[in-house]
Formats: sequence, structure tokens, C-alpha cells
Amino acid sequence: MLKMWFRKSVRWVGALASVAAATYLIFVSGLFIGLQPFGQGVLDEIAWPLREVKRSVIGRDPLLPTRQYKVATRDELLFDEAVGPLFEGPRLARPNLLSVLPRDVSPKNSAAPLDEVFLESNRGRLGGSLQSYTVRRLDNAYLHIFDFGWTRVHFLAKRAEIRNCASLIVPGSGTDLASQILLGEGYHGDLFAQVPCTTLVYVKPNHDTRQIVYKDHRVNFDYLYTSLIGINSIYSYWYIEELIETALYLKTVSDAVLVVGLSQGGGAAMIVGAVANLAVTAVLSGYYVPDGGQFGNFHQILIPSMTSFLQPEEIGKYFRQGQLILTYGKQDLPVYRLAETQDEACSRLMAAEARVTCVFHDSGHTYPNNLRPLLQRALDQYRAEKR
Repeated sequence: MLKMWFRKSVRWVGALASVAAATYLIFVSGLFIGLQPFGQGVLDEIAWPLREVKRSVIGRDPLLPTRQYKVATRDELLFDEAVGPLFEGPRLARPNLLSVLPRDVSPKNSAAPLDEVFLESNRGRLGGSLQSYTVRRLDNAYLHIFDFGWTRVHFLAKRAEIRNCASLIVPGSGTDLASQILLGEGYHGDLFAQVPCTTLVYVKPNHDTRQIVYKDHRVNFDYLYTSLIGINSIYSYWYIEELIETALYLKTVSDAVLVVGLSQGGGAAMIVGAVANLAVTAVLSGYYVPDGGQFGNFHQILIPSMTSFLQPEEIGKYFRQGQLILTYGKQDLPVYRLAETQDEACSRLMAAEARVTCVFHDSGHTYPNNLRPLLQRALDQYRAEKR
């Protein structure tokens, strides 16, 4: 009887000890994993038995890696882009981005016709007088700066002077593409060499020579886009306004102005050529009929009423004088590659009496090999009609 009682007591004591040990281990482990470093003081007081057992088994190495806590500051979150080699833009003394951004650069009436959408902004009417024009020598290029008061527009070129006619190249999506285009690098390939006349490559805000920098870091692009919206401005509308403003000025000092763009740059070029009524507009894999909705994200062209004013019947009537060239690749991105998309865009533009030439090539998201003669032929035709 005594033996039986003793055995039961040992079993109960063992069970209780196991429960207590398990509870202790779970509690201490929870503190160690979940509360470090805040629970470190508690651990130092109550975890010495566990620490002694651990040392006797695996030595003094940590049981789990020490967790490092680093809280990013606002500046580290908002100014986190690497600075490119062609930095010529503003270096902020304080992280006040709004001090260098234009306000009210957005459509005054987005339901108006295409030209009014872009010529009449909340900031005022486009087409003001040029305040200053300067050319600066860089290492392997010239920087042309057009100061219109409300904004200072940058272009990269290989010449310091503009002769007879001028061509504007609008970069597509990507970072610091103007300098790449000038050097014949990146997905734009040798586009610069394909364009006739004095060629100016547009520099978008916060790219290349226009980087906005604070403490050796460029402003985060999403922060830039949303900050502009907060002051009633739109990034893509801002840069298209700059291109239209520059094109309108160049028309007063040149016998012809061309605009050429690939991908997103093609979409922007189409708007610029339409509103500024330019001699030649070349849209390289950059236009589709947005009947089913608008493809894109923050880094694409986002402007109210785009679906309306990009309809062929609306934008096509602005190309009844200048030459419009559309090119598509048979291996292009899906939104441009579909034959029905290409055919519909061309046929509906023609029905709107646009002077459009559609070219289909065997390559991908690029331009045909005969682009330069295409552009030269369109330019020659424009000049012949002006005589």
C-alpha cells in the first residue's frame, strides 16, 4: 500500500514538474523572441537556469540571432533614390520638396477639347514669352535650358545652336533616359541618330540634369507624384506642358519642328504634336485606342479625360496639316501588338482626315530600320507644301 502511494506521488510530482518546466521554458522563450530588447531586463533576472543549461550544451553563442531594430526617418523614406551622374538640379537645404514644385499645373477644364485641355491650365494660359534661353557645355553634351518663368525646361543635345529645324525626342518610361538616348544606349537604341534636324532630347523632372536632391539622395518618385497632386499639379501633365511650351517657342525660330517618342514618349509626342500643330509627329509603339480603359500606373501618362481626348476622332482632327507617323512592331507589347488594335487606330485616324502614315515592322517594342528616311520624307513634304 505504501509502495503504491509512493509511486503515485512520484508520478504526480514528475507531472507537475514537467508542466512547470514547460511553462517556464515557453514563458522565457516568449520573452526572448517577442520582447527583445525590451524584455532583456526581465530575462536577466529570471532566465539564469535556462542560460546555465544552454551554456553547458552549446556554449556562449546566441541561441537565436539578435534582432536589430532600425527606424527609418522621414527623410530616409522620401529621399531614397540614387543620384545619377548628370545631377545639375536643385540641392535642397531642407527636405521641403514643395519649394521647387510648380503649383496648379493641371487642366482647368478636363472636359474641353484637346487643345484647350493643355493650353488652359489652372496655372494660366500656355504660350507665354520665353524669359531666358541658355546653353551650357557638359562633358559630352550641351544642356539647353528654356526658362518660361513657371518652369525651366532642360534638353540634352550634341550641338550648341539650333539650325533651321528642330526635333524633340521624348523619352519613354525609365530613369535618366535622356542621357542614354544621347549616347545611343538603352532600349531607345540609336534613336538619336535616326532623327533629322537639330535634335534636343527632353529631360523629365527629377531625371538626369533635373534631379531633386537632398543630402545626396534623389527624391522618391512616388513621393514626387503624390506631392504634386497635393498642390493641384499632375506630373505627366507638367512635363507635356513643358514640351508644348518649348515647341510653340521653337516654331518662332525654326522653319519646322518635329517631335518623336517611343512607348510612353510616343503617347506624349502625339499630344504635343496635336496641340502645338507641329510639322511631323512620330509615335513609335506609343498609341492605341483606349476604348476599354486606360493602361498604366503612376509612372505612365495619367491625365483626366485621357480616354476621351485620345480617341482617334478627337485627336485625329489635329493632324490635318502636319504629318503623323505611327509605327507598330509585330513582336510588340500586347497592348500595341494586336492587329485589330493597330488597324483600328490607323483606320479611325484616317476617317478623321488625319494625315497619318502607319508602318508595321517585324521587330518588337522599338521602331523600324527605315525611320530616318520616313521622317525626312515627311519633313520634305511639309516644307514643299509651305512654299
